[in-house]
Amino acid sequence: MNLFWSTRSLTSNREDHLTEFFAAALELSPIFRARYAALLLGEYASRQGWPEPIIARVETQVSYPGASSQPDLRLTLDDGHVILVEHKLEAPETVERETGERNQLQRYLALPVDGVAYVCSSFRSLPDTVLADPRYIRPSNRDHFLWRDFYPLLDDQDRFLGWLKEGFERLGFTPPLPWLGEFAGPKRGPQSEEIRRNKRNFAKLWESTRQGARKLGWHRIEAGDIVELYLREGTSDLAASVFVSPAKAERFLIRVTPKPGRLGAVIKVMEEAARSAWVPTEVANRQVTRKGKVNVVDVTSSLHALLNREEQPAEMERRLADYVLHFLRRL
Repeated sequence: MNLFWSTRSLTSNREDHLTEFFAAALELSPIFRARYAALLLGEYASRQGWPEPIIARVETQVSYPGASSQPDLRLTLDDGHVILVEHKLEAPETVERETGERNQLQRYLALPVDGVAYVCSSFRSLPDTVLADPRYIRPSNRDHFLWRDFYPLLDDQDRFLGWLKEGFERLGFTPPLPWLGEFAGPKRGPQSEEIRRNKRNFAKLWESTRQGARKLGWHRIEAGDIVELYLREGTSDLAASVFVSPAKAERFLIRVTPKPGRLGAVIKVMEEAARSAWVPTEVANRQVTRKGKVNVVDVTSSLHALLNREEQPAEMERRLADYVLHFLRRL
């Protein structure tokens, strides 16, 4: 039994669930705590002239009197310095939520603390006011930390850390597969061209999926952000459209927009298909903003789990098609 994964479905706030398990790992493993402190705070502490950062106390969901702020993690160091860490998972695609997160970091930086760090699933642009603040903590090559940065620190020889490591793998919080490369990052600069090249290479793997979708009655199949597919104008009784992407928060996403009155039926058939899928798959009903609130059904798995065993493009193309069509046939 994996305690992290088996309890995940019992909570409505999965960001808090991950935070509590992550904090518990820091409490239970001195080795993990030391490695985490070095990765998160090593360079920052050195620039500040602090001694080697040693975490003495870990607290979660701390409230500050008179402030509408409740950071996910508060770390108190041996030397008394206080660090806040905000955690985010992939969120429904709403502008309000993203704006709120940006303002949230600014509020944290206004608190009487010595540093603020931000960890999320995939690359996000942050306001210059946050990036320019001398107390904002980030990696040398990126605007913020990613969950996958901590994956190498999780030693599966420790049972608790092993649960968390397996959870990271299922959630896609793993380094990019070397033969696929990075899909997310800044839109400008040298790294952006490498990302576009990686996306173009991945887009070549969609042909079998396209052909299979056409045979299932999807008449309009279009590319999104190079690696994404949009399926529209299908003969499905349940779905108005389907969006497929390997680039959402390092996870593989199949997003189904139900036809009016068919949400419950879509959830049911997707859950049935998920139970018989050959990689761990989750199904969730979410609301997204598209000229108003729209219900969608998200089917998510780890790209790492889906393609990690194969390096040959032909086999990768087959595995992608088999997985996507497994769900499309239910619609």
